[in-house]
Amino acid sequence: MSIPGGGGGGGLVAGIVDYLPRVSGSEVADPYLAVLDAALADRYLSADEIAALGALAGSLGLTATDTDRLHRDYVDALARVALADHVLTDDERADLATIVTLLELPAGTDAEALARATGGATTSELSLTLDDLVVFTGEFDEPRSVWMERATAAGLRVHNAVTKKVSLVIAADVDSLSGKAKKARGYGIRVVSLEEFEKALAMGVAEHAEV
Repeated sequence: MSIPGGGGGGGLVAGIVDYLPRVSGSEVADPYLAVLDAALADRYLSADEIAALGALAGSLGLTATDTDRLHRDYVDALARVALADHVLTDDERADLATIVTLLELPAGTDAEALARATGGATTSELSLTLDDLVVFTGEFDEPRSVWMERATAAGLRVHNAVTKKVSLVIAADVDSLSGKAKKARGYGIRVVSLEEFEKALAMGVAEHAEV
């Protein structure tokens, strides 16, 4: 199956698996998503590629329900990446629609994914948990090293790079288009201001996450 005018590879798709959050069963999901990602890079799924994906899903023990969920997760990740810079271009919107069609997902799946991505920056009260992995980005009034020391003293772990294991990114500018902030939004990681982080520190760091 193909989309007229789909064009060559690139766009939103290349490497999108890196932006999917780690979930239970990732050791099974990741191989499938990696092959799916490669197959979709040219906006075309041949009969052989569809058959290969089906065979891979079977060998991994993935049911039709599982693959449908993974396809929706994939589109959600695309939407988060598209909106990471707070701008949705016509090309990005077309990319999403193309992928939804290729994956034979219901019409409107792309719009729903964009709505979730738009609301991804939660306004709920920030809470911190012991050993949370946090990243600082941007230039603060006080040296970044000072805040890193405060975070460490509170029981948090400071990391230099944004990975899927990071819990929080503290930004001098929450609307920053820096690489760290953009990558965090792609992963679905919360990006907060220093003021929010300072208030959360004052509330204390919990030993265990609330359930």
